[in-house]
Amino acid sequence: STDFQRGAQFSKSKCLGSSIHFSMSKFSGLTSFEGSTFTGDVYFNEITFDGGSVFFGDLNAETSSLSFDSSIFTVRNSVSFSGSQFGEVYFNGTQFNNTVFCAAARFTDECSFANAIFERAIGFAGSSFHGVPDFNFASFRQPPDLSILQIPEPEKAPLYTPLEQRYRKLKQLAAQAGDHEQELKFFGYEMRSKLMRPETPFPHKALI
Repeated sequence: STDFQRGAQFSKSKCLGSSIHFSMSKFSGLTSFEGSTFTGDVYFNEITFDGGSVFFGDLNAETSSLSFDSSIFTVRNSVSFSGSQFGEVYFNGTQFNNTVFCAAARFTDECSFANAIFERAIGFAGSSFHGVPDFNFASFRQPPDLSILQIPEPEKAPLYTPLEQRYRKLKQLAAQAGDHEQELKFFGYEMRSKLMRPETPFPHKALI
């Protein structure tokens, strides 16, 4: 663990083919990994970010696995992941006390926000997901706008993910936002994913 009292400037850095651990560190001041390239596993677990702004935008991390599990963002301004390309990325139990910008990002593999806490808005405008993102047990003070997200239908989503539970959470978020069109869409996806499960009894499938 390291205490970056004056923030950290890692913009356009390259972390190729290795594992890097920033876990349990503290970043104060401006922190930027803007435009960096990651090909190995990078761990930002249990970190406190409490400076002015944090920039993880325009990352090239499509062949990497990034983890921000149980970290806390309490910066004065905002956090940005906009324009980044992610492979596996995990925000399990992460707490955001500030606005999060995640516009035009591409999530090409497993993506999880399970148990994350969003105290302010998160913006996903123009972002796309190869799989179905996991928002189970995540809490939002302001539900995200799901109409601007590209999320695959059950038949096009990777089969290793528990689709039914994830679509159910997306349906609940749409209902909280008052977006009944998206609520119905994700309800349909939830039912279709249930039909795809081999363990679903045939009499139940006939009723769906």
